[in-house]
Amino acid sequence: MWAQGIAAFILWVVYGVWLSLRKTRFSAAWHFFPTRGQRIGLSIVALFVSVLLFGGGLALLAYFKQVSSTGFTALGFVGLVFFGILFVYLQCLAAATMIALVVPPVTEPDPKSSDEGSTL
Repeated sequence: MWAQGIAAFILWVVYGVWLSLRKTRFSAAWHFFPTRGQRIGLSIVALFVSVLLFGGGLALLAYFKQVSSTGFTALGFVGLVFFGILFVYLQCLAAATMIALVVPPVTEPDPKSSDEGSTL
């Protein structure tokens, strides 16, 4: 069981790193929630739903006897990896949304700045 858990953990970390390199993936989610309050709500919901789905997924695997004291069955391991990847995706979405709220967007400088043409 330890080997399966470590293998799943490595897959989850690799997926999380891959997601962090593809930052544009989450920008579509931000456009559906234009206000700051809606984005805060999205991040909070994503945090809690990810935990509920992962815990519920593990409970389903146990209910359908896909895990025993010796380890996961093949289908159970696939389920473990799936629910873990879903957890990582929602956690990354929540984190990226919160970071986008804190870090001001980088904008192009306006060609006509406020001090252009002013005489002192």
